[in-house]
Amino acid sequence: MEERQHRWVMAMMGLNAALFAATVLALGFFNRMSADDFHYLVTTQERGVWGAMVVYYQNWNPRWASTLVLNSLLLA
Repeated sequence: MEERQHRWVMAMMGLNAALFAATVLALGFFNRMSADDFHYLVTTQERGVWGAMVVYYQNWNPRWASTLVLNSLLLA
């Protein structure tokens, strides 16, 4: 009984993870970029990853952390 219940719980957790991943990917692929996203892209292209992060940090923009993390993940 214990093993059967454990398999049932693991199957439900897997289904939940698959539904979550499908939802996030669907929203990510079909989401259009807004004006500030283009600004962040251009700033990163002009100044580089570290330079864009410094500019955002010095101007009190909370996007500095996500710019650093996103670009470091894309480079890896």
